[in-house]
Parts: sequence; structure tokens; C-alpha cells
Amino acid sequence: MTVLRYSTPALRAQGLALWAAVTVLAMAAPWLNPVTWGPNPEMVQRLLSVGCGAVLLVAWVGYGPRVSARALAHTLAWGWLLAALLSAGAGVLQYFGAEGLLPYPWISASSPGQAYANLRQRNQFASLTSLGLVALLYLANDHPNADSRHPALRRLCVILAIAVLALGNAASSSRTGVLQWLGLVALAWVWARHGRRSILGWTLLAAALYVLAAWALPQALEAATGQVGKGALQRFQESSDCGSRTILWSNVLELIAHKPWLGWGWDELKFAHFITPYRGARFCELLDNAHNLPLHLAVELGVPAALLLCGGALAAVLWATPWRDTHPARQMAWAGLATIALHSLLEYPLWYGPFQLATLLCLWLLWRTRQDAPTAPRAVGQLPLSLLAATGLLAIAAYVGWDYWRVGQLFLPQAHRAHAYRDDTLTKVSDSWLFRDMVRFASVTTTSPSPDNATALYADALQTLHYSPEPRVIGALLESARLLGQETATTEHIRRQWQTVYGKTPATAP
Repeated sequence: MTVLRYSTPALRAQGLALWAAVTVLAMAAPWLNPVTWGPNPEMVQRLLSVGCGAVLLVAWVGYGPRVSARALAHTLAWGWLLAALLSAGAGVLQYFGAEGLLPYPWISASSPGQAYANLRQRNQFASLTSLGLVALLYLANDHPNADSRHPALRRLCVILAIAVLALGNAASSSRTGVLQWLGLVALAWVWARHGRRSILGWTLLAAALYVLAAWALPQALEAATGQVGKGALQRFQESSDCGSRTILWSNVLELIAHKPWLGWGWDELKFAHFITPYRGARFCELLDNAHNLPLHLAVELGVPAALLLCGGALAAVLWATPWRDTHPARQMAWAGLATIALHSLLEYPLWYGPFQLATLLCLWLLWRTRQDAPTAPRAVGQLPLSLLAATGLLAIAAYVGWDYWRVGQLFLPQAHRAHAYRDDTLTKVSDSWLFRDMVRFASVTTTSPSPDNATALYADALQTLHYSPEPRVIGALLESARLLGQETATTEHIRRQWQTVYGKTPATAP
């Protein structure tokens, strides 16, 4: 793109249009990806997010100084809005069981009354519609000729887009989505006190359309399929029994009390939850995240680390005073961060590529629009460094993808494996260091304990218990311990926890 500096205005305009199109597509693609493969359903999405992140590193960081901050903000807004509107349409089709209208696999399979687009989780889908609303509010209020170029048509398009987003959010039945849209109303009210009253009007309209959609969709579902629909407003009144967040958080607080200073260790929550006998009710699912970012940091890294990280983030926000910000692009970035932050108090969106990318883009936009930032586009960007970094990211993603693909052969039927990995697969992929836990899990769960392999199997099963404490792993551990004559207090405790967690004795468990 360096040639654009010396080209004609027409060529520069074409180059800028190409830059904008590529940037928007790179922002939207991770949200829309329909492909999953292998034992980790999110891995393809993560790899795609890294690839799109490499493109955006060049487009935003490398070439970004050559374009205005407003142009950067517009590409972010259009990327979010494109992804949100397409996902909302897919979600409505899923809600009515009509995703088959499009060829497989463009929309993930679902069942009537369930909608999550290609994000496969209702709360993530709802958060995308919230980011889409944030983007739409920015675009609706930052057009230089909004008052002179077909204002009625523009308002109609905005209303229709809000209606589609409201339908998508309502179809998700996500309580998180309700809270996010109410939070956007509150943000708009705060910013309205500083002169941005039009945003408040649009958010109030969005809230009203959401209520209408939340009422109408279950009625339409019942009329079309005979199935009784359930919306987010009804779900607020439900009790999830042992699967509720109240029980989950009480368990996590008890785990924190056991190891408050250094925590249980990163990625050790699954093991900690399994191995700990709680005083009260137990969350009845495998638990790999606290569904609350501060609590998760505290349980895995310790309370001091959680206070340092969360307190530092809070201090940075208070210092920046976003409630006083009147810059449209900065308001969009703050609203995007607030949407993800609220979701992070109820789940773990930052463990997924699209949300990581969205967070980084918001932070970069805030940096680019800071008070002392250059207001005019600069002729020189950081293209060489950004190209080098992007090449490195793509190389890393390619290696991770290749290693994941070959380890994933272990989880396919032998006839469906790649020819080179069809025989003696475990031996051929045992040198993987990125996915060694996955390889060890496959080995433990497919090896029959015997006196000859009991020593190695026992050691592997103990480590795999930290990766996935499920019945097949526990059964291999206990049986190999029996063969070795190593039935100790530790194995007895594991046996008791097996019965407590899964309600089965080792003899009847798979």
C-alpha cells in the first residue's frame, strides 16, 4: 500500500476502499465462522481469530496512521454490525428450526427455541447483538451529512437494523443480553447529560423493540411448531437447581478460602472442583471457569493477583473517566468494553478469539483517539514491523493448526483418519508439546489397565486428572492403583469424590 502515496486520487480512493473492505471482513469473519473440527470445538475459531488478527495488525497498526481515526472507527463499527446482523438472521432461523434453508454448514445445527448463530453459546450470541447495537448507535450518530442526505431513509434503516438485532437478542433467550441492553441504556443516559441525547433515544427504542420481540417470538414459535417457547424474561424466574451460578460461585468462594494467596494454579479449576468436598451444595457440572473474571483470577492465581489485575483495570477506567467522554469513536470503544466486561462477570467471553480481538481493537481505538494523538493522517506507518509481526502470527497459527490437526486424528474413527496417521496414531503424535495433555488423555482413556502398563498408566492418569477429571480417567487411575497395590488415602478420597460427583460407584461407572 506504500504506492498509494504517489498514486492518483482515484487510485488512492480505490486502495482505501479495498483496505476498508478487507478490514471489515477480517473483523466479521471470526464471529461468523461455521466450522468446527476435532476434540476442541473452539480451536478453529481461535486459529481464524489469530489469522484475522494478523490482517488487522497490518491494516490498523501498520497502515492505520495513514488514515483518520474516524475511518478506523467506521471499519470496526461496520465489522461488528455486519457480523451481528447476519448472526441475528441465522439465530432467528435456528429459533424456528429453519436453519436448513441454507446449505450445511453455513449455520450451525440447533433445535427449535434455541438460537446461538455460529457462536454455539446463547450468551456469546447475545453479546454480539449488543456489540452490533453499539456499532449501530455510532454509525447512526456520526455521519457528517446526517441532516442533509435522506434523513428519513437513514432513520428507517437504523430502525430496521435495531429491530433485527432485537429479534436476535430475544431469540437467544439470554439474560446476559437483557442486562447488556439495559446497561447500554444507562450509558446513553450518562452521555446524554453531555450532549449526546440522540443515542439515548435510539437505546430506548432498542429496549422497547426487544420487549416486543421477547413477547412475540415465543407466541410465533408455538403457532409455527406447537412448541412452547421460553424467553429471557421467563428465565430470570427459573431456578437452575445444582447448575445455578449461585451454587457455582459459592463453590468457587470455598475453593478460594482453601488457597487464598497463590490460588490453585492456572487451568486447575476443573481438578480443584472435583477433588474438593464442599460443605454445602455442589455445582453439578464439570467446572473449568468460575463464570466471573475476578473470581476466576482469584481461585487460580490467588486473591492478591486478582486484586492487582482487577484493581489496576478499574483504576485505569476511573482515571480515563469514560462517562465524560464526548468523542463518538471513544464512546463506541467504551461501550464495547463495557459490554464484554458485563459478560465477563457472568461467564468467560475473553477465553474466545472474537472477544479477545474485539477487546484489543477497542483498546487500540482508545489509544488512537487519545487527547494527545495526531488528528491528521500521517504519511508514514509502521508497515515493516507490522508485516513482520503478522507473518510471525500466521506462522504460529499454521504450526498450531497443523499440530492440532494431527493430534485430532486420535479422536476420529480409524477409517476416517488421514492415511499417514491411520496406524499407530498415538506413537506418531506423542511428540506434540502444544497438545500433550490431549495426547495423554487419549492414551489414558483408550488403554486397558494391566500389570505390564499399570505403573505408566497410573502416572499418566494422575496428570490427566488435572486436565479432565471424568469417569474414564478416574476409572483408569483406580484400576491401575489396584494392580500396583497402591490403594492409599489419596485413591480412597478420589473414589469417594467419584461417587459424590457422578453418583456412581467405580464398579458401575464406565
